[in-house]
Amino acid sequence: MSPERFEAARAGRAELARLIAQDPLDRTAVEAQLSAVRTADIALRTRLEKAVIDFAQTLTQAERQILVEGLRGRGAMLRRLNSGNN
Repeated sequence: MSPERFEAARAGRAELARLIAQDPLDRTAVEAQLSAVRTADIALRTRLEKAVIDFAQTLTQAERQILVEGLRGRGAMLRRLNSGNN
């Protein structure tokens, strides 16, 4: 994942914070920025999840178990594994 994508997501959240802090609050602008941030976050998450799956596919079952143990509790995808809802 490119640093530019992370920077764009960070900048989007910073703009959201700036809009929320304005007086008066421009609800339309905040909602539009929330939508843009959400879209960027979903795109980043999708790329990250794909990268994890692509990497896991190159591992043996034993190596995948080590990967899962190392990542357990670090993200929503693996929290579901912790709770048994996979």
